[in-house]
Amino acid sequence: MYWLILVLLVGIVAAVVIWWRIMRRRQALRLFMHHSQKLTDQIVAESLTALHWPYQPPLRSAPVADVWGHGIMGFEYETATPKITITAGQLQNQLEVIATQQHIASSDPQYPAFVVTDFWERAGVVHFDVAFVTNAPTIAYLQDIQRV
Repeated sequence: MYWLILVLLVGIVAAVVIWWRIMRRRQALRLFMHHSQKLTDQIVAESLTALHWPYQPPLRSAPVADVWGHGIMGFEYETATPKITITAGQLQNQLEVIATQQHIASSDPQYPAFVVTDFWERAGVVHFDVAFVTNAPTIAYLQDIQRV
């Protein structure tokens, strides 16, 4: 009888420890995502300002992780279409310039720190996605995007 109680207690303790570790990992990922999103918002805002692209401050993004999975540092932006023509390439170049000035580097030398992964316009609104290349899931996301 005592061994059954001991087995149950060990099982309960193991379950609590596993649950606690999962919660700590999720909390760390949320903190990392929040920090990355704030930094990406700042760099994108500076890039839009340098390109003379009017936007409504404060610039806010939405994570693309809801579609692609957890841990991806990709963020979606929506702004009014600027009066001047700005391409995804121009935005990419400006992001690289600002990241270099701020001494922000990618976790993979194959990629710049910030990558424009999507860029389109619909109904007077420009939508674009920017990935902050800072972890393995984001690099895998970029590789998936390149295949598409």
